Amino acid sequence: MGTALAVDGFVIEIVKPDAKDLNGQELSCYRNRKGVWGLISQVACDANAKIRFVQTDWPGATNDVTCFHETALFNLLKNDQLPHWMHIVGDEAYSPLSAECGGRILMPYGQHQLNSAKAKDWQNLQDWKDRVALDPNLSLEKPVEYYWKMRAFNHELSSERITIERVLGMVVRRCGMIWRPIEYHFTKVPTIFRVVCKIHNLCLDRWMMDNPTAARLGNYPGSTPFSNDSNLWNTFDISVGLDDVFEQPTDDVIMERLQNRYERLGDRRRVYSAQNIPLLDALTDELYSLGVRFNKDLELH
Repeated sequence: MGTALAVDGFVIEIVKPDAKDLNGQELSCYRNRKGVWGLISQVACDANAKIRFVQTDWPGATNDVTCFHETALFNLLKNDQLPHWMHIVGDEAYSPLSAECGGRILMPYGQHQLNSAKAKDWQNLQDWKDRVALDPNLSLEKPVEYYWKMRAFNHELSSERITIERVLGMVVRRCGMIWRPIEYHFTKVPTIFRVVCKIHNLCLDRWMMDNPTAARLGNYPGSTPFSNDSNLWNTFDISVGLDDVFEQPTDDVIMERLQNRYERLGDRRRVYSAQNIPLLDALTDELYSLGVRFNKDLELH
């Protein structure tokens, strides 16, 4: 689908800040709706469960939309500074930002959209039955149920977005420091969490070096041993290509691979754009055309 990153918000619990350290900011800003004192971090990972972006700049009461709107990653999307084939996936909380980024933040269809599609599909089906009943010899194809196309898209999107949920779960499980409120001064928490994320990447590097075949198949461990930090600082940016744990290809080889892999995808994206088809709708139709279906037996009534 051209997904580069999956993004989500994460609450880092802290002890109650001292009001005198807030420079006039309201103390209640650091307490979220669950009554927890904390800071909000925006975290994005790639398909290999490695963290490629993290920014922790907001008090605990801030919502994900406001946080992500102020990140460097959002500015890259908004200013079209990432490759045209690339998009990121998130949950419904990020939907207000999608239009501002040209639809390059993909979210699942909401329940209201699904209900509207189901009602429209039912009406289309009734119209089709009435027309066939009036003229049995009429050769009229049964209308496609767009509701199920949307459910199939949501299923595929969820299978990609769940990677960030797994990553945050691994980070929490691996680092006991964030099992409870961090007792350091809250201004040090962003640095602490950044180091925690680097340690997570370091562990995955170690595991991929020991299990290169399984790593390429996506079989990631629940916990991994630590390795040396020779490539720690080279695995924490938004980049395309292989990591340092494998033989590093030249820039020409990387560009050739990208052109071969994404040339057709880029052509389709340009067609969608020229026809003013939103990326969300275009990908929904594309997945359906590729045979992706949602199992109707799994529908909850």
